[in-house]
Amino acid sequence: MSNIKKNVFLTLFIVISLIVPSFRIQGATNKPYITCKEKICEIGDKFYVKLKGVGTESYVIADETVAVVNEKGKVKTKRAGKTKLTITGENGKKYTCKIKVYDTNRCKDAVTVKSKSSKKSASIKSTDVPEENFHVERATLVNFSNILYTKGTPDGLVYLRNSKITDKLTYKDSDCRLQKEVIKPLSQMLEDAYAAGKFKYTIIGGGGYREFATQERYWTRRQNMYPGYADDPYNNGGVICVPPVCSEHRTGFAIDFDATKEGFKWLKENCYKYGFIHRYEGDKTTYTGVMDEDEHYTYVGKDIAATCYLEHLCLEEYYEKYVNVK
Repeated sequence: MSNIKKNVFLTLFIVISLIVPSFRIQGATNKPYITCKEKICEIGDKFYVKLKGVGTESYVIADETVAVVNEKGKVKTKRAGKTKLTITGENGKKYTCKIKVYDTNRCKDAVTVKSKSSKKSASIKSTDVPEENFHVERATLVNFSNILYTKGTPDGLVYLRNSKITDKLTYKDSDCRLQKEVIKPLSQMLEDAYAAGKFKYTIIGGGGYREFATQERYWTRRQNMYPGYADDPYNNGGVICVPPVCSEHRTGFAIDFDATKEGFKWLKENCYKYGFIHRYEGDKTTYTGVMDEDEHYTYVGKDIAATCYLEHLCLEEYYEKYVNVK
């Protein structure tokens, strides 16, 4: 072999000897990583989050009311909210994935229509509204901006006198009606309230489902007393009576209770466990347009109620944060 060939082979050997170890060193120093650092999803979604480059020691979800994870890294979302998944690697280090869960199913409700302003909603007359029955889902947002533009009756209503309601509840109106799906959780809640402190509750007259004409009478009386009453409730301290197209009572999911001070305290602290929210709180008037009402509770289902309670959200804020996602 000539000296030239020997020099070429020697040069190639030296170059390869230098390059190959550098690849090995580079590969050995690659940092472990998590496959997803942030996940935006919906209620009921399932997905995997994995740790690459090192073995996995454990998976932990910060708030298991929002989502859960199994030993293989499979996450399942349960309710709207925010939580964090922490994966601990065999190297002792922790890696996190932020999880945001939205409730886009609520967007499917089309029973309400948008109103340009509270003043516009307040000026709607009975003769302007069609007489049509309707179907309404729990947690449908009804307020000055999202109105029930019908004089009809929702389906699903039952008379309390004909239902298996707890004997711990009384109601002043013999024709009191609520949505059928409210009866069981309402009964359980009031049974537990009685067991906890012998608290008893009464649904006040007109405190269940209200017909359009009934709410219209309440509203007309209030307007006659205070002209311009609902011109700007969001910025003027709120109202205690709303126009019939803006009333949750027309859905059959809202209830006005009478109770002792201690009874209301228990209800505010525990109602979410049964799917109810304290609908109108004093510090939420700029969102709801309604003053603080100790007595008004609305059935929205356990998932939404838990989110509202744990994050101190009114229903308007819930929609803003977890439903109306753009």
